Amino acid sequence: MMDNNSPPSSPQRAKRTRSRTGCWTCREAGYKCDEIKPECGRCTRLSIHCQGYGLRLKWQSPQDTSAGRRRRSTGTLSPPANTARGLSLRPSDMTLEQYRLLHHWTVHTSPLLCISGVDQPNTFQMYLTPMSMCDGSRPLRHAVLSIAASHLTAQEDGTSSSQGYALMAQNYRITAIASLRETLSQGQNSDATLATILLLEISKQFDNSSVQYDGEVNHLVGAKELILARGGPQSLTSPCARFLLNQVLYHDLLSAVSRGSEPLIRHYWPSLENAPLQVDLESSRGYHPTILQAVAQISELKTRKEAAFSSGQDIALAEFTLAGQEVETQLETMTIEKAGATLSDQTHTTEAHRSAALIYLYRVIYDIGAPHPLTLSQVRRCIDSMASVPVSSPLISAHVWPLFTAGCEATEPEDRKFVKQRLMDMYRRRRIHSLRKVCELMERVWLSKDYKRSIEGAEEMTRVGCIEVVKGLGEMLYLV
Repeated sequence: MMDNNSPPSSPQRAKRTRSRTGCWTCREAGYKCDEIKPECGRCTRLSIHCQGYGLRLKWQSPQDTSAGRRRRSTGTLSPPANTARGLSLRPSDMTLEQYRLLHHWTVHTSPLLCISGVDQPNTFQMYLTPMSMCDGSRPLRHAVLSIAASHLTAQEDGTSSSQGYALMAQNYRITAIASLRETLSQGQNSDATLATILLLEISKQFDNSSVQYDGEVNHLVGAKELILARGGPQSLTSPCARFLLNQVLYHDLLSAVSRGSEPLIRHYWPSLENAPLQVDLESSRGYHPTILQAVAQISELKTRKEAAFSSGQDIALAEFTLAGQEVETQLETMTIEKAGATLSDQTHTTEAHRSAALIYLYRVIYDIGAPHPLTLSQVRRCIDSMASVPVSSPLISAHVWPLFTAGCEATEPEDRKFVKQRLMDMYRRRRIHSLRKVCELMERVWLSKDYKRSIEGAEEMTRVGCIEVVKGLGEMLYLV
C-alpha cells in the first residue's frame, strides 16, 4: 500500500563522470570518450577539434602551488647522476633500436640544431648526448630518442618505415613526459632536467603527427621556473648550464615573437649589455647582442600596447613612440664587423636579422607593413642578405625568422618565389617539419594581405600583421 504522505519518487538523474582516459577534449568537457584513435567518435560526430590522448605537463610557478606542498630544489648546479663514477658507454637497459636512434641523433639530427661548422664542436653532441647516456637521465634520453624518431619519420616519408618511426616518436615522447613528471616530483633540478624540458619544446618542430600530445603546452615556462629556482640566469655559470641558458633564451625570444607576447625571462633582456653573463652568439645562432636586446624590447612594447587597448586605456603615445625610436636608432647605428675584404655568411645573416627586427619594429610602433616604403626597403635588404648565404651553410638554421618576416611583407612575385623556394630547399635538406609549416602559414598571410589590398586598397593592406593572421588561424608558429 502506498503512503500518501511520502513524496513522489523522481527518476534519479544520471551523474556525468569526468573521463580520465579519453581524449583531452572529452576530458575537459566531462564526457565519456569512446577512445577511438586518432580522433574519438564524439569529436568526429560533432565536427570539433579532438585534442588527442596521452600525458600533459602543466607548469606552475612556485607561488601557484599549495602552501602545504614542499618544493624541493637545489640552488646550485647539480651534475647528472652517475657522473662521479663516469659514463657507462653501454647502459644495460638500452635496446638495439634505441642505439640506432641515438646514432641518428648524434650524426644527423643534432647538427641541425647547431650553427657550428664541420670543423667546430657541436654543443648539442658535446653536452646532451653523454648526459642522455647516464642512468639518472632517462627523461632526457627519451626526449632525444623521440626527436631522432620524428626526424626519421620525415626522412623516410612515403616509405613503409615512416609510420613505424612516427609511432616510436610518440611513444618516446609520452615516456619522456611521464618520467620528467616523476623527476620533478622528486625535486630534482639538474642540467639534465632543464635539457629535457628544452628538448620537449624543440621536438615540436619535428612533429608531423596529426595529434600533438602537448602542442599547446609552452615548456619554456617550466624552463624559466627551473632557472629562477637555481638563482636566475646569472647563476648558471658552468659551460653546460650556460649552453642550456643560451638555448632557452633564444627559443624564449622567438617564441615571444611568434606568440605575440613578451619574453618569459623579460627581466634579463633589458640589462643585456650590463649583465655579467653575455649571451653566447654561437649558441644563439649568430644573433648580435644589440639585435637580441632590440627584439626583446619590441616584444615588450607590443605587449604593453595590446594590454592598454584591451583594457580601454589610452597608451602614452609620445612615450611609447620615443621608446620605439630609441630601439630603431640602436638597430640602425649598430656596428656589424666584416670578415676581411668580403662579407661573410655571418655578416649577411646579421644584416638579415637587423632588417627583420626593423620590420617587426615598424609593425609594432607605426602599425605599418608592406607596401609602405619603410617596410619594403627593409624587405629588400633582408632578402638580398639571405640570398647571399648558400643553403648549405650551417648559419641557414638562423634564417627562419627573417625569411618569414620579410617573406610575409614581400609584394614582388620574384621575392615571394625566392622565400618560398628557400624554405622548401631548407626542408628538403633538413627534414624539419616546422619549415614546411612556416611556408604554408606565410602563404596564408599573402592571401590575407592580397585580399585586403584588392578590397580596401594598399593603405589597409599595410595594417595586416603576419603574427595576427597566424593567431587568427589558431595555428602554432615556430620561428627557430
